[in-house]
Amino acid sequence: KILVALELGVPLVITPVAASPFDFDENETIVAFASQAADFIQQTVSVYTISWLWTRLSRESRRHWEDLAAHDPARNDVRNVLSTVCHATNAQHFNTKWQAQPLPGEPLEPVVQLPLCKHARLGPGNMQSGSDCPPPPRAKSMCFQGGNFSDGEVPPLMLVGAYSPNFVFPQFTEMMGEIWRGICKQCAFRCAQRHEGGEYALQDIDLLIDMHWSLPLERLQNISHRLIFYHWDAGKMGRFYHYSGNLLEAVGATYTIVAQALQNFGAKMFRINQEMRNGGGFVYSWRKALGHLGMTKLAINKLVYKQVEKFSVNWTAALAARMKAFKSG
Repeated sequence: KILVALELGVPLVITPVAASPFDFDENETIVAFASQAADFIQQTVSVYTISWLWTRLSRESRRHWEDLAAHDPARNDVRNVLSTVCHATNAQHFNTKWQAQPLPGEPLEPVVQLPLCKHARLGPGNMQSGSDCPPPPRAKSMCFQGGNFSDGEVPPLMLVGAYSPNFVFPQFTEMMGEIWRGICKQCAFRCAQRHEGGEYALQDIDLLIDMHWSLPLERLQNISHRLIFYHWDAGKMGRFYHYSGNLLEAVGATYTIVAQALQNFGAKMFRINQEMRNGGGFVYSWRKALGHLGMTKLAINKLVYKQVEKFSVNWTAALAARMKAFKSG
């Protein structure tokens, strides 16, 4: 209805929520806004009785519709989607085969070095059996003392991943990497950060950080692990899609990983532009992540105080600025 009214040059009195998908500039008089019943009455009477206001809203509505039609950012996305569907389906309209778009510099088949299991029972295809392959011994950490993992139980391998969030938020990798490195130092973990195109060397480490995740999660089914995976909420991306190169392909590949993670008890996902978009959510998401890894409340409180909270203001400010820049085009 709103699009039709804009096309026909009919003045509009609408709520800010209804106007949000149409990129109305609040500083321009394109439509009249109203949130309450009394506001609707007042605005409607004004539009009907003030001739210059009716003329201006009518003219600006039509102009805004022409701008939307001339600069439709979704046009190429829809074309790519339809083209992909045509090439990815057979004559019976079934999917032939779909493979996630590989990240630049990443091999099609990631190389994985799993921890050795001395007494593992080999299953089909000479794969190690997860039930007979406990995690390798590790040095005790103060972050686990008195928590879910007793002195005699070895904590699972900890994995922190994201599928190239720098496509949208370039500061993500730097900020998150610094926080996780600080956590590793405070907890005395053996941590490693996988770089683009590198092997998944999971031997002799406690925690792996990988912001270029390209490993199918089924490759980890035979090893005890906990995964923290960061991703974007596609439903809240808005115009992010249209200003960042191959973001559409990245989101598709990301949700392939998310779909796998949803079937895995050892994985927990965090949406960057939802749970982590403000200071309170940012800190709380870290508490949930550290708790998922099995750390004690005392250890979590210390880590949040020393490693996390100092980044909260810079994180939310940088993320808000980035989202505002995309929204403004």
